[in-house]
Amino acid sequence: MLKKVIMCTLGLVLTTSMYAFAAPSTPDNVKLEGNSEGIVFIPGDEPFLLKEAMVPGDEVSRQMVIDNEYDVEYEVFMRAERVSEKEEYDLLNKLELTIYYNDEIIYNGPASGEDELSNNISLGKFKPGEEANLYAEVKLDGASTGNEYKNKNAQVDWIF
Repeated sequence: MLKKVIMCTLGLVLTTSMYAFAAPSTPDNVKLEGNSEGIVFIPGDEPFLLKEAMVPGDEVSRQMVIDNEYDVEYEVFMRAERVSEKEEYDLLNKLELTIYYNDEIIYNGPASGEDELSNNISLGKFKPGEEANLYAEVKLDGASTGNEYKNKNAQVDWIF
């Protein structure tokens, strides 16, 4: 009976340690589902594409690295989900989002991305050791953004 208790305790310690090692910290607004831990890496720990108190004409950009560290091939998908509620003066519709993947534009439009970004977008299959870059930038449209957008916040979660 004592042997079983010791083995269970050891198993819990090993599982906890492996989980901590396999799950590098990701920003709060980036969610890794399925087997994407060990594949999607985001330098730094601040939220993805966050900029406080943007004024018309401001922009923010960020890079992600997709790197398959496993010994099997994986297909990676990406989508974005709106967190903030829709409003009459919807800030997500004024934020212009461009996503580059391997130097090609895969999305260019409002950050709300309701139709195109809410569905899974395949980033392709990654063989072991294969790497790609995903770069995104958001600009606050200066020409059509008035005081009705002042002090507004908007959030999108990025899911891989």
